[in-house]
Amino acid sequence: CSGAYLKPGDTCTLSFTFNPDATGGLQTYGWVGPAQGPVANFTLGGTGSNGTPTLTMSPSTVDFNNLDLGIGSSIPFTVTNNGAASTGPIKILVNPTTAFQIANDTCSSMTLGKLGQCTFSLVFAPQTIGIASATITAQSALGLVARSSAVGVGQDRVQLTVQFAGAGGGSVTGQGLNCLSGSTCNIGVVRTDPSSLPSLNLSALANTASRFSGWGGPCSGTGICSIVMDASKTVTATFDAVPVQVP
Repeated sequence: CSGAYLKPGDTCTLSFTFNPDATGGLQTYGWVGPAQGPVANFTLGGTGSNGTPTLTMSPSTVDFNNLDLGIGSSIPFTVTNNGAASTGPIKILVNPTTAFQIANDTCSSMTLGKLGQCTFSLVFAPQTIGIASATITAQSALGLVARSSAVGVGQDRVQLTVQFAGAGGGSVTGQGLNCLSGSTCNIGVVRTDPSSLPSLNLSALANTASRFSGWGGPCSGTGICSIVMDASKTVTATFDAVPVQVP
């Protein structure tokens, strides 16, 4: 309306923003009209309050992926009060605590004011193989709650050793394995699921003038050697020399 010239019957619109800086009833007065002449008076009022605190936590979910047993990895979190009032003292909880721990916690016992923030880290240090999950909770004395979730996989490695015996020669092959007689082969096997342990199927092939005489260790006979890797294991392949017939 400021600067506008209104003819009889014309209108203009005024908008006001109420942004209280104190609590309780607040009131102000104003007028609108020409610099000289009649004016229209008006009254504006509202009530200021402390508002309501609101807690949020980010990130809302995290995945640590696969991690070796005994190795720790951390991810930072931020807790924010998006409300206009204080939160009261905060505490950070994680459940379960078998593989997850809270570290570098600046939130516990802190009261967050308007738009205030605090941080902490979640550490994943698996003690057993398999999937682990947890719920992280930020909780204030006023009953405010914010939650995030975390997941990770504990893994370890066991070793399969292939040895050779006998006077002959040959090879042993399997998943990711190609061993030749005359040396010892080792292969690391990653385990991530205790209910479904990895297994290896080994085959033996004799060289010319040799024969495969059988397996030793967790396998026997001369067929396919199937090994469930519930621990580190050693298998022996025996190749004997075949006498060469001279005409």
